[in-house]
Amino acid sequence: MIDDHFQPWLEKASRFGLRSSLSLPLKHPDGRAALMIYSSEANAFSEHVLPVFTSLAVEVSNGIEN
Repeated sequence: MIDDHFQPWLEKASRFGLRSSLSLPLKHPDGRAALMIYSSEANAFSEHVLPVFTSLAVEVSNGIEN
């Protein structure tokens, strides 16, 4: 499934062979930040791996804050 918000970047992502992306919010002292993860595999981020990446985002946020 392609999120409507991704449409502007779809062509460029295809040129680089990117078929899946995951964006997780990070806490950042200066405002908003995100951890972006890409894959050349379609549907690479299934529901059973999302908790792992969410935990990674929390750890990165903690590292930024400390």
